[in-house]
Amino acid sequence: MKIEIVERKAFRIAGLHAKFISILSADATNTNVIPHLWDAFMRNAGQVKNRVGSDMYGVIYASPLGERAHQDELNYIAGVEVSEPGGQPRDFVTREIPAGKFARVTHVGALKNLKATLTALYREALPAAKLEPAGVAEIEVYGKKFVLDKPDSEFDILVSVKPATKKAK
Repeated sequence: MKIEIVERKAFRIAGLHAKFISILSADATNTNVIPHLWDAFMRNAGQVKNRVGSDMYGVIYASPLGERAHQDELNYIAGVEVSEPGGQPRDFVTREIPAGKFARVTHVGALKNLKATLTALYREALPAAKLEPAGVAEIEVYGKKFVLDKPDSEFDILVSVKPATKKAK
């Protein structure tokens, strides 16, 4: 798997939020939560104020361990970039994504194969590049090449990264 390191400017996302259990967990709930979240978001996407660009984003981030109901619980926001947070539809949240260094990979194919891409990214590509997640966010960028469940569908995944810490022997 080829990763590209990119610097990304800070940006703001507005959308709908839900908690789920990571796709990489034995207790994963992503397929029960995230599709319904996107369906609800798409019903209200036309009401988003101050939208920037045409891409849509899935933003994934962790809460502190003490605030999680499950060790592998994560947060997901299905949304779009906005220039200002105010005036969004009811139940929408906004989140600032800070500037930083991100490892970017492209997932090609149906969403049902996403686990393989993420497993290769986190367990092989990042360690091989001597990087580890910085804990800021994982960002799914859905642009013009994304067509739900088509074999040639593509979207980018960006993971905030930092140099890997050396483990004591």
